[in-house]
Amino acid sequence: MRRRGAILALALAAAGARAEPAQVIGWIEPVAVADGRFVLEAKVDTGADVSSMHVEELRIEQRNGEDWALFALPQATGATPQLELRVKRYARIKRVAGGVQRRPVVHLSLCLGSLRAQAEVNLVDRKTMRYPMLVGRRFLKDRFLVDSARTHTTTPNCEAKSG
Repeated sequence: MRRRGAILALALAAAGARAEPAQVIGWIEPVAVADGRFVLEAKVDTGADVSSMHVEELRIEQRNGEDWALFALPQATGATPQLELRVKRYARIKRVAGGVQRRPVVHLSLCLGSLRAQAEVNLVDRKTMRYPMLVGRRFLKDRFLVDSARTHTTTPNCEAKSG
């Protein structure tokens, strides 16, 4: 019997099973970005690979041979703080309306529930979208399960935890 238990444990480990259960979240959740300085309403989208964030006044600038994204991050309060982040890469995103769009991708600290982790986030004008942020599979994988019948199940609380 002990041998079967050891084999089961190895099989689960090989399959990527986690020791702690994934947190169940809804399809709309508040997410804190940039080390918790800003909270955005986000659509949790298991159909999107990479996360996406609404920005305005986006421009790319060269610094020491690297691309930097300079942009405004509109807030519900009406404030539009200016941020500058190094571009890690460019993504080719398939658009619902057809075609492909090239977007800068940055690394950004996201806090969803009690988990803070770095995420790849592409920057784009999402003002015609209902939610300023979209959280994709790469951030969700092995961390969260999405219940499509629920919303606002958590609040960002990342003082002590990181992932």
